[in-house]
Amino acid sequence: MEGPKHATEINYEQVAEILKSNSSSNVIIDVRRPDEYEAGHIPTAHNIPVTEIKVAFELDNDSFKNKYGFDKPEKNGAEKNIVLYCMMGMRCRKSAAEIESLGYTENVLVYGNGWSEYSKKI
Repeated sequence: MEGPKHATEINYEQVAEILKSNSSSNVIIDVRRPDEYEAGHIPTAHNIPVTEIKVAFELDNDSFKNKYGFDKPEKNGAEKNIVLYCMMGMRCRKSAAEIESLGYTENVLVYGNGWSEYSKKI
């Protein structure tokens, strides 16, 4: 699968700003395996593994919330960005491409350096 065509790459400083703003205008999704997520993750991040992200974003809003515990982000919703990250960038870029194929083209941010960088800076 090709990488995302529309997602915007962000860096550690931008992730730190997102966290500092404590805003509900961003949802952070960790696309690593559940065991990796449990071992440590970015604060406020939700876990949807790369292997199920496309199916997750195909769910209706109620089913999504019941399964993952938060509201499904709106497609191209200007009021909420979707921040995807993994360990080093491969899985989050694949996830971004997967949800782009469902029409999420304007509000997807990719933190490519992911947990490998973030965990060293905290």
